[in-house]
Amino acid sequence: MLDESILARARAANARVALPESEDERVLRAAAALVEAKLARPVLIGDETAIQTHMRDLGISEDGIELVHPSTYQDTDELVACYQQRRPKASETIALRAIERPLFFAALMTAAGKSDAMLAGAVNATSK
Repeated sequence: MLDESILARARAANARVALPESEDERVLRAAAALVEAKLARPVLIGDETAIQTHMRDLGISEDGIELVHPSTYQDTDELVACYQQRRPKASETIALRAIERPLFFAALMTAAGKSDAMLAGAVNATSK
């Protein structure tokens, strides 16, 4: 079990955590657990309708969970600028194509300060 002081700091931070693997049941359950324990404000990245359907099928409440679809995100320009800052030779088209991918989108949300952290690895392994 985690040390209570760590949990207290997490609750006080009230961090937004981007979760790009929203198609995975474990990620949806973890998002709900974060809300229930008041440890973070989860942001599920992906198709809102598909996420809502999956959550409903699993009996998971959307309360306290933000859903964001990369193609309808209102601050896309900021993410494109962030991508191009890190990859100066990349065109806007390349940047837009990259942020369609949930992992890139979540990473750029975090880099741009739109989320405090991102968590992945349930579906996309970090190494093999």
